[in-house]
Amino acid sequence: MSSITVALLVLAVILAAAYFVWWVFARLYFVRATADRAFVRTGGGKPKVVIGGGAFVLPWWHNITWVSLASTKLRVVKANRDALITRDKFRVDVGADFYVRVLADEESVLKAAQSLGTRTTDTDALRE
Repeated sequence: MSSITVALLVLAVILAAAYFVWWVFARLYFVRATADRAFVRTGGGKPKVVIGGGAFVLPWWHNITWVSLASTKLRVVKANRDALITRDKFRVDVGADFYVRVLADEESVLKAAQSLGTRTTDTDALRE
């Protein structure tokens, strides 16, 4: 074989090995955000907000905080001993439904991750 053929063969093997390493790395450490969830990756510099895309996340280097972008229903009921008292000293049982959600922009997702943490994905924890 000529030296050009050997060089091309070595180059092809190196490229195939590099592609295999890249593929394994991407399959293991590439995290994608879904349509109704975003995440904030911290560690190794400033926080990175990922909405509708993906990012490399190394488990020993980065931390992920998931933020739900879906609407969440919070029911607040004040009844019996917790009932509201009006000006004329009557007790009133009151119930209200609030629908809350995080806007799908970087600033809102970052604020929700910093203030609420992972509670945005759990309705009961968010209610508390």
